Amino acid sequence: MIAAELAAAFALLTRLPVAGLAGRAVPARAVWAYPLAGAAVGAAGGAADLLARGLGLGAPLSAIWTLAVQ
Repeated sequence: MIAAELAAAFALLTRLPVAGLAGRAVPARAVWAYPLAGAAVGAAGGAADLLARGLGLGAPLSAIWTLAVQ
């Protein structure tokens, strides 16, 4: 049930194709997982920014890359 609610949060808050994993989870019961989904998306964006800047890309390209990942 926890995994289904986490998948429902990701399906609602992102464009990731995880709706099939959510099964019959009630989206209202998945509210507890919203901060986890946000933290995962934020961490992915932060990692993309660090990688882009580590590769020597400028701030505009780094920002584009970060937004694309998020």
